[in-house]
Amino acid sequence: MKNKAKSNLVNICLFVVLCLIGGTTYAFQKLGVENGLPFWSAGIRFLIAGMIMLIYALITRKFKVDAHTIITAILYGCLYFCLPFGAIYWVGQYLPSGMLSVLSASVTIFSIGFNYLFKAEKITVYQIIGILISMIGIGLIFLQSIVFTTNKFTIFCLIISLFAYLSAAFSTVFLKVKVFKIHTLSFNAMSLLVGGSILSFISLLIENGDRWYSDYSLFSLIYLALMGSMCATAIMTHLLKNWNVVKVTAYRFIVPVISLVVGFVFFSEKLAMNELCGAFLIIIGMVFINTIKTKNSN
Repeated sequence: MKNKAKSNLVNICLFVVLCLIGGTTYAFQKLGVENGLPFWSAGIRFLIAGMIMLIYALITRKFKVDAHTIITAILYGCLYFCLPFGAIYWVGQYLPSGMLSVLSASVTIFSIGFNYLFKAEKITVYQIIGILISMIGIGLIFLQSIVFTTNKFTIFCLIISLFAYLSAAFSTVFLKVKVFKIHTLSFNAMSLLVGGSILSFISLLIENGDRWYSDYSLFSLIYLALMGSMCATAIMTHLLKNWNVVKVTAYRFIVPVISLVVGFVFFSEKLAMNELCGAFLIIIGMVFINTIKTKNSN
């Protein structure tokens, strides 16, 4: 019983860390592509993270592969790291980071549909209620800036973003189905290297410009590689072994709230009443999704 309680506490702490990482990732991505190349920035980020994990696995002799792990890593690298992140990095040149963090919450919604198709696990009524409450909160915070957008190019970027998050949701549920059959550390390293290699190759084919990093762009790259990729990927894979997809992906609802707090604390941005109410509803939704238990909640 004590071991189970300890394990639950560790998972909750890891979930909080994942929320904090997610809440800062989009701002750092925006910083990294201001003077850089989007596909190159995403690719190098994943290559650095993947190489560090691969070296660690080799040194500790934990690098183990089989056909199932390799195939899953290749598919996940393409469907989670290459397609979604390549698209989000590209549209990140034109859309505010706050808007992208809000749209990322669609991953949880899409995951429910794919979860049903894969028959991966049961989603509880409480979790669905929590998602609906959190969606209302998201709407209160940012709906005006999304719905009342009339610029055609902006709408085009929003559509690309949604397709990117659709791919992220599909690959997350796909990984949930396969997660107990793979060697986790080897899988994480290989999937990052696959996604990073493809994006870097695409960049060399179609992008022209400066590929060097310095000052803020270098700091952004290092943070995203170590925290946004290496740590976040390891945490996601671990949580998928212990929680269901909805609970794991629900951190994306917290991301906009953290973005608001960061803006308030570090940039003296004012919080409007609709933003405070939206944040409150999101937190209530998280209570339903993560703490109200039924026999199928895990």
